Amino acid sequence: MITVANPTTTRSLPYVNGYGFKTSQISFQPSLSAVSLRKLKSIEKQKTAPSFEIEFSEFDFNFKLEIIEIQNDFSSNEITLFLKFNRNIIKAVLNGYWKENEGFYLQGLSLGIERQGETPTSGFLLKTLWAMFGLSSKFKIKIPDFKYEFTTSFDVPLDGASDGLSHRQIAYRLMVIEKTLRVKLPFPKGFINGEDIESIAFCYHAIVNREFEWFAILRNIPWTANRESLAWLPNTSEPESVTFRPEFVSKTIFGFDLPLGIMTGKIEKAVIDNYEEVKNNLSKLDGEIVNVEQRSVNGKIKMISLDVPSLPQNAWSKEIQKLVDLESKLDEMLLDKYFNLASSTLDGLTQEQKEAITERPKLEEEAFNF
Repeated sequence: MITVANPTTTRSLPYVNGYGFKTSQISFQPSLSAVSLRKLKSIEKQKTAPSFEIEFSEFDFNFKLEIIEIQNDFSSNEITLFLKFNRNIIKAVLNGYWKENEGFYLQGLSLGIERQGETPTSGFLLKTLWAMFGLSSKFKIKIPDFKYEFTTSFDVPLDGASDGLSHRQIAYRLMVIEKTLRVKLPFPKGFINGEDIESIAFCYHAIVNREFEWFAILRNIPWTANRESLAWLPNTSEPESVTFRPEFVSKTIFGFDLPLGIMTGKIEKAVIDNYEEVKNNLSKLDGEIVNVEQRSVNGKIKMISLDVPSLPQNAWSKEIQKLVDLESKLDEMLLDKYFNLASSTLDGLTQEQKEAITERPKLEEEAFNF
């Protein structure tokens, strides 16, 4: 939950990030008029839904959320607004006090996630909005029917902002996979296991980048002892470039089997650890299965999409495309915050002390033998 509070009414509320909750507080000093109970009741009854607007000048982007429900109680010092944001429901709590014959005076605002939509698009929008809240130096809130308008800013823990951007990236990659392969995928709340994250990344790169480096683990490949396999065998046991036969590739994400298409792989320096054994067994040409232990010297393989669908042109609306294009700016702003934090830790040190702390460690070659 993101908290906006007047210094005299500071509260501690949880900040929602990609994984959990953390406390964050900021302050603002608006000069706002009171909203009467009568006005609130008239807003609830009007045919046109009231709006909750958020303006980010640094990103040149505005959000206009629909207020779908208002909860208020004269005995309470809060008015609660429920905002529709795609398939997400955001809870906005206006903190303040009621003054007899005048109405409700705003002193603070809390924003939190009431319900997260479980689609990649809803996840992407929500994580983008939360990242913009966390990384902006300031933003403006408008509630026109309440005649509220104020500018504010706050600090978010860097790990929270980083987690939010990571989840935003995952959500966007799922959007790309959905649009390209014409499937519907969920966007789970909370933990996503490593195997699913790897499969999401692989599918995304296969669709968008077409050629990309991937992890090449030791492979035990069954070859049949025939002339075709013998022809594929390198002439020596020394590392050499190997291009694999095109194969149909599919990946599993959240339990859904996704057919990608035809791909091949190329290893610049591949070795067969049991070369002599393989050569002898293949030379028998007896149709038996021969186990080939092949690996990449540097642990990498270049994957190449031969017949894999591409993301359609103009896949997104103008609004979503504009948010997609914010990725580099969001990353840059997060890095700036990390650099500023790192710089602040060096304040008060001599130049010699700074050089000693920032000097890169020198590791012997054996340090990388693992």
